[in-house]
Amino acid sequence: MSLKDCQEWINSGFPLSTTSNEAAKMYDAIVQQLMYGYDVGEFGPISQCLEKMLSADPNFVLGHTVKHLLTVLGHAVKHLLTLLSNETSTWSNPVLKADIDDMVEMAEHSDISLLEKLHVDAVKFLSIGYLKKACDKWEEILLFNPTDMQALSGHFTTCFQMGQPIKIRDTMASVSQYWKTSKSTEMYSIVKGWYSFGLEEALMFPAAEKEAMEALGLNLHEAWSVHTIAHIRVMQGHPHKAIEYMESTEKDTERNSLHGHIRWHLAIAYIETGDYETALTIYDNEFSDQIHVNLMMLRGAVSILYHLQLEGVSVGDRWEKLYKASVPHIGDQALAFNDIHYLITAQATEHQDVADRLMDSINNFVSDVKDESNDIVNVYRDIALPMCQAFQAYHHDDYGTAVDLLYPLRYQFVKIGCSHAQADTFNVFLLHSALKSSERKHQLLAGSMLRERKAQQENNPMNERLLANIAATL
Repeated sequence: MSLKDCQEWINSGFPLSTTSNEAAKMYDAIVQQLMYGYDVGEFGPISQCLEKMLSADPNFVLGHTVKHLLTVLGHAVKHLLTLLSNETSTWSNPVLKADIDDMVEMAEHSDISLLEKLHVDAVKFLSIGYLKKACDKWEEILLFNPTDMQALSGHFTTCFQMGQPIKIRDTMASVSQYWKTSKSTEMYSIVKGWYSFGLEEALMFPAAEKEAMEALGLNLHEAWSVHTIAHIRVMQGHPHKAIEYMESTEKDTERNSLHGHIRWHLAIAYIETGDYETALTIYDNEFSDQIHVNLMMLRGAVSILYHLQLEGVSVGDRWEKLYKASVPHIGDQALAFNDIHYLITAQATEHQDVADRLMDSINNFVSDVKDESNDIVNVYRDIALPMCQAFQAYHHDDYGTAVDLLYPLRYQFVKIGCSHAQADTFNVFLLHSALKSSERKHQLLAGSMLRERKAQQENNPMNERLLANIAATL
């Protein structure tokens, strides 16, 4: 990996405010690794690069933005990384809020470029829940600099968390030609991989697969393209084909941070085929001891056990470990998709007091922020809160209320920060709720939803099992 010093950044049309070549190079290393999805050994992990960058120039504003980008999404890079991890939020973490406030103040008193100011604004908006405004800032940056890695990464992840795949699709289509002429074939393959995922989430499966295959032709290890093709197989109702593909490409993505998520898809595909033993083996070997690596692995572990539980499979005492890992996060309200998984662990381990605390925390968060333009608050109030109430109702055997709460939201699940494939967990949960409801209309609704499901996924064996349950009910 070659890294740009200060003069090379100037030559690229994106001058940095730092005069430290070390800081400039470490910034380059961070944003490249952010796109690659794995640490490059010669420079150490991103955390080490962040430390080197800010030690070389503590007043490097853009460096701080990337730090926060990774936390929520260098000071801008530092904070960007923090924010995008969804492991904390400024409303639950006063230290993070103060750190971002310091970054904004530093930017106001520094001689920085327009693009750096836009990066600061993007992270500031992201940190307080204005996701659309953050994306507007990144889109403005990409107008001036279509190969800005930090802007593209932030925009991609935040649009996904808002359930806006069309924006991902269109932005990647707009910038990809500039990446094609860049020096890095690997970087171009990543952009094509992201583009393929935007196409797939927009349900444009043939175009998505074409883009993914082209990306893999450039770089066999491009994980987002592997992920896209797995998604397509799953979404079209071919879990056996999905399994065959993911098993055959396992070694290709093992360095990438997305690898664990792809293995989640594999476990769910095995569950859909009825092979519960293999799914549990994947859980035990690849998830149980990795839940503290990041929240993606914790969510994946929760989802695997919950799918098995809905299928009537005993998972023993495996829930307890997931519950303990979830409890520290119940007051975060960083991503609605996370909170539903924390709630599931509390219910599965019969810690109703913790489930109630989580519900209280969400209610307080929604009531405390009065601004109706706050994107995160709106998602919690309009979608996540009734979804959590539905899970609570189901847990207390009030299946009819669960259906009444969840059914009106079924086309909005992706807005809580998940893909269509991940949202299918909630579709299956809704089906089970309707089947267990004592109300005739809900039982008929289950039949209607399953007919819809079979029309889209005719070859999915799980549909046959659900059909048998419906036949027994009706």
